[in-house]
Order: sequence, then structure tokens, then C-alpha cells
Amino acid sequence: RRAQRRTAEHARINVRRSDDPVPVLSKMCARASTSTRAGANLLKTMIGSGILTLPWATAQVGVFLSLSGLLILAYLTQEAIRFAVRCVALIERESIDEEKHSLLDETAGEGASWQRISTAAFGRAGGIVTITSLMMAQLGVAASYFVFCATTLQKRVSGVSLGVSIALLGVLFCALGQLHSLNKIAVLSVAGLLAYGYILLLILYYGAETPPPVEPLVLANPCGLGLWFGPSLFAFEGMGTALAIYESMGELGDPSRFYRVISASYLIAVIIYSIVAAWGYMRWGSEVESVILNSFPDAYAALPPA
Repeated sequence: RRAQRRTAEHARINVRRSDDPVPVLSKMCARASTSTRAGANLLKTMIGSGILTLPWATAQVGVFLSLSGLLILAYLTQEAIRFAVRCVALIERESIDEEKHSLLDETAGEGASWQRISTAAFGRAGGIVTITSLMMAQLGVAASYFVFCATTLQKRVSGVSLGVSIALLGVLFCALGQLHSLNKIAVLSVAGLLAYGYILLLILYYGAETPPPVEPLVLANPCGLGLWFGPSLFAFEGMGTALAIYESMGELGDPSRFYRVISASYLIAVIIYSIVAAWGYMRWGSEVESVILNSFPDAYAALPPA
């Protein structure tokens, strides 16, 4: 009954703002992401280039300390997302009760929740600081990912210079930037996850083909925590886009469905992280490269035949 009343309030508050005959809420529901699409987007924010550094990070602190730390980081980051989502849901319900416009409108766009909750907590200045910080963080992540893709393309594709790889990626990313809905981007997220699934197979295969390291494995080396922390935390970089993914589901007042998405996504991510971190370190030892792809043989365009 509460859900029905909330839907009725949305329909009453989000009146027609122009000659468009379709109510705003109806349009939002029509393009809302399913749990599967939201899960793919959230999982892809974590399964990225950061995962390729986990074996090296594990070599700095030991396998036990690394896996324990990954579990702690997973718990803290997903709890931070849940806390932010609860804030959004609270503001959404208060907006409806006060007959203000919902965050679910056609002008705000995905990502408005960060500004809304920071403004509610710290005023307009706080909202500006939060959005500026978020944009800088996302710009840094995008830049590092762009550099990683360009240098990897140059190194692994014969005859492609760095300038050509940068130009190709620039054109590709500009084209992808024309997608303005996370519901549509979910298809690309699935494609990206499949690509990293292929890389996971390569890690397992070449790890099995590599002779085990001579030196004994280190279980815990607290002196390496500083070197481990940065790459491991970067691997869980999903906080910046989590609220936009939540918004894309179209249920800002009721986060229960998104909570299930968070739980499933983080469970899968932790399992994959642990496999990559432990297996990469156990097979290459302290000699593992900072990016595990560089520990592979020179040619690995496809899985070798059985």
C-alpha cells in the first residue's frame, strides 16, 4: 500500500511541464534499468584495469594479509554506497511529502543525487565541493584508464604506434560518450565483463603453465601495506557512479532492490579479486609484474590450443 501511495504521489507531483502528453514518471519507468542491467553496470565499475594490479599488490603484503584486506575494503566500500543510497531515499521521500519535485525528473539526469544529498547536508557550498571533487576523481580514473588502454594497444598490436592508438581510442570513447542512458550502457558493460572474463582465463592458463616460484610464499608483510592499499582500493572504484546506477533503476524512494544488486555485485567482485590476487602471486611470486599482463608471454592474442 505504501508503494501504491508513493507511485500516486509521484504521478501527482510530476505533472506535465510542457506539451509532452506523457507524464514524467511514465517516461522514467519506461527507461528504468532492470536489476540485471544495474548489476552489470555496477560490477563493471569494479572489474577493470585495477584488477590486473592485484597480484603485484598481493606480493607486497603477502597472500593472507592481501585477501583479508580485500574483504575489509569490500565491506567498507559497499557499506558506504548503502549509506549514500539511504540518504538519497530519505531525501526523495521528504521531497514527495513536501510536494516538491522528485529527483526522478527529466531535467536532472543521472548523477544528480550526489549534489542533492551534499547540498542537504552542507548547503550549496558543500554541494559545489562534492561535485567538483567527484568530477576530478572521475577525470583521474578516466585518464588512467585511457593511458592504460593506449599503451596496451600499442604494445600488443603490431604496427600500431602510440599516437595511432590514442587517436583510435579517442574516436571510440567519443562515440561511446553519445550514450546518455545507463540502461543502454549496460550492454557495453556486459561486453567489458566478457573481455575481462577472457583475461581471467588467460591468467589461469598461463599461471598453470608457469613454473612455481622458488622462494616461499609470504603470508603477511605489514611493511608493504602502503604499496598494497592504493591498487587495492582503486580496484573497488565504483562509488562515484553507484548513485547514478541507483537513479537509473527509477526507484529512489525504495532502495531494497538496489541493495540486492550491491550484494550480488560485490560478492562476485570479491571472488574474482581473490582468485586473481592469490593465483597471480602464487604462480609468479615476487617477480610478478605490476600489471599482470606483462608477466604473460609476448604473444597472447588467443588462448593456446590444448
